[in-house]
Amino acid sequence: NTIRSAKYTILNFLPINLFIQFSNVVNIYFLVISIIQFIPNVSTVGQISTLLPLSIFVSLAIIHEGYDDFKRHTMDRQENDREVLRINLPTQITKVSTDKIPLSPGPTATQTVPCSSLRVGDIVRVDQDDWIPADLVLLGSEHQDGTCYVETASLDGETNLKKLQTLKELQDMYLSDASFQNLRGYIRVEEPTLDLYSIQGYYQLSSTGSFQDGNQLPLSINQVLLRGTLLRNTSYVYGIVIYSGEQTKVRLNATKHVQTKIPFLTKTMNHLSFIAFSLVIILAITASVINLAFRNDYVDKVPYLLHGRISENAFINFLSFIIILNTIVPISLFVTLEFCKIVQAFFISQDLKMYNNEKDTPASFHTTQLNEDLGMVSYIFSDKTGTLTENAMYFRRMTVNDVSYQLEEETRLSRTASRKSIDFSQAIPQATALSLSPGTPLYSAEQSEFDNAFSFNPSDPYTLALTLAICHTVDPENTGTLPPKYRATSPDEFALVTAGHQFGFTFMKRTTANMTIYNHASDKEVTLPILNCLEFTSARKKMSIIIQFPDGKIRLLVKGADSIMIPRLHKNHASDQITKLESSLYKYSCEGLRTLVFASKELTKNEYEEWKTKYDKASQQVGDDPEEIDLLCSELETNLTLLGCTGLEDQLQEGVPESISLLRRAGIKIWVLTGDKLETAINIGQACSLIEPRSDLIILDHRTDDLGAQIKTGLDKLKAASVPDVNTLSDFVLIIDGQTFGVLDNGPSVLQESFLDLALQCGSVILCRSSPSQKAQVVKMVRKRTPSSVTLAIGDGGNDVAMIQQAHVGIGISGNEGVMAAKSSDYSIAQFSYLVPLLLVHGRWNYHRNTRFTLLTFYKCMVFYMTLYFYQTMTGFSGTSWFENWSYIVYNSIFTLLPVIAIGTLDQDKSRKMLLDNPEDYSKVGPRHKYLNWKTYIFHICMALVHAAFIVLPYLVFMKDNVWVYGGGLQPTAPHIIFMGQSVYLTAVLVANLKVAYLASQHTTFIHIGFFLISIIVFFCFQFVISAFTIPNHGYYLHNYIYQLLGSSTFWLCFIWSVGSIVFLDYLIKAINMFFF
Repeated sequence: NTIRSAKYTILNFLPINLFIQFSNVVNIYFLVISIIQFIPNVSTVGQISTLLPLSIFVSLAIIHEGYDDFKRHTMDRQENDREVLRINLPTQITKVSTDKIPLSPGPTATQTVPCSSLRVGDIVRVDQDDWIPADLVLLGSEHQDGTCYVETASLDGETNLKKLQTLKELQDMYLSDASFQNLRGYIRVEEPTLDLYSIQGYYQLSSTGSFQDGNQLPLSINQVLLRGTLLRNTSYVYGIVIYSGEQTKVRLNATKHVQTKIPFLTKTMNHLSFIAFSLVIILAITASVINLAFRNDYVDKVPYLLHGRISENAFINFLSFIIILNTIVPISLFVTLEFCKIVQAFFISQDLKMYNNEKDTPASFHTTQLNEDLGMVSYIFSDKTGTLTENAMYFRRMTVNDVSYQLEEETRLSRTASRKSIDFSQAIPQATALSLSPGTPLYSAEQSEFDNAFSFNPSDPYTLALTLAICHTVDPENTGTLPPKYRATSPDEFALVTAGHQFGFTFMKRTTANMTIYNHASDKEVTLPILNCLEFTSARKKMSIIIQFPDGKIRLLVKGADSIMIPRLHKNHASDQITKLESSLYKYSCEGLRTLVFASKELTKNEYEEWKTKYDKASQQVGDDPEEIDLLCSELETNLTLLGCTGLEDQLQEGVPESISLLRRAGIKIWVLTGDKLETAINIGQACSLIEPRSDLIILDHRTDDLGAQIKTGLDKLKAASVPDVNTLSDFVLIIDGQTFGVLDNGPSVLQESFLDLALQCGSVILCRSSPSQKAQVVKMVRKRTPSSVTLAIGDGGNDVAMIQQAHVGIGISGNEGVMAAKSSDYSIAQFSYLVPLLLVHGRWNYHRNTRFTLLTFYKCMVFYMTLYFYQTMTGFSGTSWFENWSYIVYNSIFTLLPVIAIGTLDQDKSRKMLLDNPEDYSKVGPRHKYLNWKTYIFHICMALVHAAFIVLPYLVFMKDNVWVYGGGLQPTAPHIIFMGQSVYLTAVLVANLKVAYLASQHTTFIHIGFFLISIIVFFCFQFVISAFTIPNHGYYLHNYIYQLLGSSTFWLCFIWSVGSIVFLDYLIKAINMFFF
């Protein structure tokens, strides 16, 4: 039962990580440069100026990965060493997976063992609030009926407790440790699968121990305790291990491949790095050619070219310039940017504007890679239920025989009102109103009318009210109150069962065999045997329960979506009855209510037993297609008798209309993907400001007309609207249902392209009746069609995970459907309205910060190395350096690091208030890639070239006589060369920091200024150190140079000229941009 989430072992950690690090093209580039530097007579900047920083940055990345994996190893040890109580029996197994797990009798002994020592076939005891150690088949619990409750939040994200129950045949058998000495038989299950919601297999208990003896009992997921869940509200349970270790469902899902998301900025940075590398090659080739020409023309006049470090080999000279200019491609860019992104993500998590007090939930991040993508979003794909709405359902209406009934808000039942019931005779027909008359007594019906509900008259509203209390999978918790505390897997079921209670039928108790309903009219509890429960699945879109009523009759009760239920109604229903039902559903949908249709079917005993035999046989088949069971269920759920329909209200979250309005003003197109009916989706769209009074709806329906013709009509509308003073394209809203989208998705590519032409031009799109796979497919289609646009998906349920993972940025909402979406997302928030500050504020700031950080990093590298390149004009492009060797190493990694980090973590182009007051600015920046593109890159490179020239030129002019002396030919005086080089170096450091910290910053704070001052202080400290400790006449002459430099009037003249010219030029460019662009 050992699990392993760690990626590495002691032996393979270093080799694998070195391979990963040097799979990065940039690291390979610098590794090659480092190797070249060790070639004799090639490097003029020392042999470790590239290798040392490369080693540091690669080591940091490896250490970070090692620390993460160490934590994974620690968690694995904690998981594997957790103690488990095992019931020792002499069970033997020969194979895992589909083979039989035999159970043999023997003396019972309990033993505490590590979780990792469990094997398939072991029997374990799990106590309350303990983790389930492996996938177990439930054998028994403290309860006589074999029930227990588990919390599955860590598995599927749902916070509601799930009720599990062993088979009837096993109840009362295994209630203590000693019970297992009589255990005989075996269990057979399918191969391990990813599916968390189904399992195929069977028990076969034997009184003799023979595998051929005993009846086969079907095994379902309701008898399986999955690893990773918590036992709640149950003192203890017993279970037998069927899947262990990496074959458990939670581990299979944990190792499932998830698409890696690459941020847009990373792609752009890779392109820019390639351009910078190409520039290095061009400059190196140019320098080599000029040097070759220079030597050929002046070799007789300049004899010293034949000596010293200057090479006569053009290729060696080319390699020298590659080394000199190599960090024009910034070696620290990616590592430093990652640090900035971590700080940005921390600011997101600490923003009180995105903290939800009720849920005690702040914004959180699961990745830092996509921070700037939040400021580049063009399309938002949003779920509706639980994302735009509260996902807290309220029962509002029900219709029986075209008459609508409504509960009063203040309706509450108690034992003191037990003799009363709802007076359905006072309900007002739909044609006039949808409410009870004011002052009408809520419970005034006679007891006989109330009891008639159990005789099940389909036209009686009491029958539908009773069905609300019966047809569900809710579990009650006995709290001594009325109603009891309900545990429901969905808000819909909770609302319906609560409505049944308010109508006078309270669901009180549930076991495997029966359920108990409290009849308020008779003040009696009625026990109804449960024969089968066919639970809801996304494929079936309905659930059923088979009940034996007090009159002895067997009835099937079904509820589901109208699109599934109406075709299954009995043909004897009059056409006008179906028409009235559809009319009621339409009216409910127009009010924004979620609708369900209820129906029933009376079964004969023979009919039921014949179906049950086939159902049990299908349930026991191991490895067969689970759709066979769905087909059997559907076979029974036909020729149904209509009972009525209900309408549930899911209220909008606070601030949703205002948020959508702001996001649309920001130029973001919003697509709502929901499973609701067309009319419900339209009503919600109107309520949340997605559809405005001036909006023009374009509805596509493959059932009404040729789909191609409908799309062409829509495109013609958009073309006409592009004429001034008619309408803006953002006023058009496209609405399409899941079936029509399926036709498009499976249709010819020309039809798909036409649809996308239409959809991408509309301001908003609503896809109703959509499945989880269709949600993901829509995102995929838009991503493929608009590769330069950033897509964002937001949802709160497990059915939104595929969509969230398909989009560039996935946002999960921690809501009533659990936390599966939040766990699968890149960022999570508590409610939809927090998307506004996340995108318009933090997204905009992070896009600004990271793009400026990238450009300024390229700028400061270019400034420094171009000063050296310009110096080559005085040396015939010989590759000679005028900088001290350590200067190359510490320029990027120390002296100019802090100011650019301040830009990457703190800079703001506009305040929060300005960004929220003017959301239109959002679309003009990130989605258009305004701050980082070829133009801005070229501009910063050109500015770096100009600034480098302004730095070098004064020193070449004013210090020339101090550097070059004449006598017996033109010869360099080394002390004066390095003196001028260090003067240029000091100026370059100061200019780079000044440019980044002040001239380029749009939100200069004390931190910016502090980082600038710290950088300058550290720089001068370093200069004083090397000036004091450098040995005279050993290498470059630096001994006490800093004192000579600062005492030189020539230096200060050159310094003031350089810095003043650059500052003046920057302000001039800012003024031109302000007044003319």
